[in-house]
Amino acid sequence: MTFRPLTESDAHLFDSLPDAGLVGRAITGVAYSTVGEGGEYRPDWTWVALRDGVVVARAAWWGGPDDNKPVLLNWFDFADGEDAAGAELLRRAPLSVEYELILPAGWREDAAVRAAAEARIAAVEAAGMKLLVEAFRYEWTPACGLPEPPGRLEFRPEPDDAVI
Repeated sequence: MTFRPLTESDAHLFDSLPDAGLVGRAITGVAYSTVGEGGEYRPDWTWVALRDGVVVARAAWWGGPDDNKPVLLNWFDFADGEDAAGAELLRRAPLSVEYELILPAGWREDAAVRAAAEARIAAVEAAGMKLLVEAFRYEWTPACGLPEPPGRLEFRPEPDDAVI
């Protein structure tokens, strides 16, 4: 098993690991791309675990344009049955910051999503990291519609500036 950071020339390896898109960055619709490609990730902050040349686990740490070290780990996943490789990848990478696992609403009610989330949580804990907090992510879409106004506020023009 080989654990190493990517380079700009082999950053395409990151996308070679199939992703069911149940949890993590994949559910946001944002694809992995390097800063050199106009994206958010630096290859030297992106690590992979390779078994016989095939990516079995991957992790990408994020930092802003002016950061000289990562701010958080926000992309981490592994192939089915490769939980241990994922944990070892996190142990070997010399980057240590908090992990952000993005989960969809109601993730505990969907067995597949729950299993994917719990596998990642177990792997990061096996690597020595701790679960800090679960933050809720809210998203409004036009399909949700708008609630009826409760009628407590009345909007009307006021010609007298002194009133305002």
